[in-house]
Amino acid sequence: FADGTFDAVLMTEVLEHLIDYPRSLEEIVRVLKPEGRAVITTPSRLSPLNAAFHWKARRRRYAFHEHVTELSPGEFLEAMRRGFRDVELSFANFLVPYPLDVLAEKVVSHRAARALKWMERTCQRLPLVQRAGWTMIATAKGPRR
Repeated sequence: FADGTFDAVLMTEVLEHLIDYPRSLEEIVRVLKPEGRAVITTPSRLSPLNAAFHWKARRRRYAFHEHVTELSPGEFLEAMRRGFRDVELSFANFLVPYPLDVLAEKVVSHRAARALKWMERTCQRLPLVQRAGWTMIATAKGPRR
């Protein structure tokens, strides 16, 4: 695509599977219009759910780990700020990892699903818990030129 082609770019749960994730971010910056918006998500290496996943993988002796890159919130912010403007970071999936949170809404009672959503939203607002979400969500304007 030509430079400055897109008004918006959404990249969700991809960075962790890329060896050269900075190059992919550079490419998004290149194809994004100056006032375009980017929304990029990736798991947090520091999340308790990520630690639980690694524990399970060791316990079950998984042959490989599909995440070749795992970033901390600070590393993710730094990578985003290299090319984008007005980067904001938020978090999701504190209690149940995606897509299990969506599946839970289909298999548990309506009351239990509402309670789970309430707990997730509460975690997003609590300063001491905010950065513990497994999914990091960066929103940004770009590019920084």
